[in-house]
Amino acid sequence: DVKSTGFRVFIGKDTKNIPKVGGDYDSRGLLAELKKIKGDYNDKTDAVITVDDEVNYEFLILGMDMLIQGGFPSISVSTGGSV
Repeated sequence: DVKSTGFRVFIGKDTKNIPKVGGDYDSRGLLAELKKIKGDYNDKTDAVITVDDEVNYEFLILGMDMLIQGGFPSISVSTGGSV
């Protein structure tokens, strides 16, 4: 998820929050988490990214860029954020 407070990653029932640092999205923290996940699920290449309505488009793209760099190039986008 791309939320106004930062990123949130879901893997199964586990959730990892990656809050903003100094008011900025922590893309390095997100990438590090995605690389850990990729290490556990090496064959997985797909991901779904959600974005809250109030979040600027550029941060959706940032999240997508981090997914690609993390090894998840098959991205589906869902608007409205998750619950």
